[in-house]
Amino acid sequence: MNREDFPMLKQDIVYFDNGATTLKPQCVIDKMVDYYSNYTSNIHRGDYNAAIRTNHEYDSTREVVRDFVGALDQKEIIFTKGSTEALNMIAFGFLKKNLKPGDEILSGCINLDGLLEVKVQKKYEDSSVSKILNLLENANDKKAKRETKVNKWARIYTPSVLVLAILVAIFLPMFTDITYSQSIYRALTFLVISCPCAIAISVPLSYFSGIGVASKKGILIKGSEVLDNIKNITKIAFDKTGTLTTGKFNITKITSLDDKYSEDDIFKYIYFAEKYSLHPLAKTVLNYKKVKEEKLLETLRQELLNWKK
Repeated sequence: MNREDFPMLKQDIVYFDNGATTLKPQCVIDKMVDYYSNYTSNIHRGDYNAAIRTNHEYDSTREVVRDFVGALDQKEIIFTKGSTEALNMIAFGFLKKNLKPGDEILSGCINLDGLLEVKVQKKYEDSSVSKILNLLENANDKKAKRETKVNKWARIYTPSVLVLAILVAIFLPMFTDITYSQSIYRALTFLVISCPCAIAISVPLSYFSGIGVASKKGILIKGSEVLDNIKNITKIAFDKTGTLTTGKFNITKITSLDDKYSEDDIFKYIYFAEKYSLHPLAKTVLNYKKVKEEKLLETLRQELLNWKK
């Protein structure tokens, strides 16, 4: 498929949020409109014409997917509501059943809850963290073309200026009436004016500063030539969680679009829907309830203290 197949991408935008909501191509949108307009019904639940057509469309889709991925049987194809549900099914199904003591755990994995006892298999210098630090320390070894040209020019120009300044200090009193102290002063003036210290220092320093600031933001730049090439980038694809976001969620505000429902009503429905879920967003809802209860208890405690006074 091409960009033109997605109606939303006809706008002048770059869409990065596929991890949360994947855009639908026009053919999928047309099929959904056809379904909701002509034969809406639940699969494998009815024996009337619309339900029979829905069953046929659903099972045919499973066969198309089976053929596309090379599965041996339709039973190997499982439809889920999204990638998050699919990954959770694997994590809490297959992995929970098959993980056992002695299995290898890659560094960088996050243990959300429970206890793990792990054994380090590699020395620090062989670890991924050490390799990343090594890349940072040697980032300036890969110099940009502009920086290399300035350094080559400075290696020729700077010694030439120094030689000329020495010649001015030595030979100027021989051919003029000025003293040696005056000629040395003029030689130093010539040296200060002519020496390209600002260029020789500012160019490498600007690259070094850029790499340093990026590293503080968690961005690893392998060398100064990368900074020069950034201007040619037209599109960037990011992994969302852990890259653009930290994976830590907080409820900051609940807004009702209908006056019939208050903030407490909305949160009550959300809480009951997420109460027994292990998803990180569900835990955010539970934590929000806990914080609200703690604030309420603190308010009641303060009112009780004020009443006693």
